[in-house]
Amino acid sequence: LVLQSRKISYYKGASVFRTNMNASAGFGGIILLSNSAKDDRYGISHLRHEYGHVVQSRLLGIGTFGIIIGIPSMISIMTNPRDHHNQWFEIWADQLGGV
Repeated sequence: LVLQSRKISYYKGASVFRTNMNASAGFGGIILLSNSAKDDRYGISHLRHEYGHVVQSRLLGIGTFGIIIGIPSMISIMTNPRDHHNQWFEIWADQLGGV
């Protein structure tokens, strides 16, 4: 049902906001999920991955998360998008989110 939402829904205690952005993000108790994430296998993996970032931020605290995961993740996606998902913090998000 989360992936069928047009605006706001919830996933494992996180608020999910559908956006028109090209990218998605997860932090604190919020997931900003791109409308491009459809109700299919890819979309489910995408949601779970972003939920993994929510878990990371809860474990580390929002400040530490921003410094050691958020900023490096943004730099990675902008400078080397093809290798972005091979970064340790992205692999960890997959593991925590159950991808």
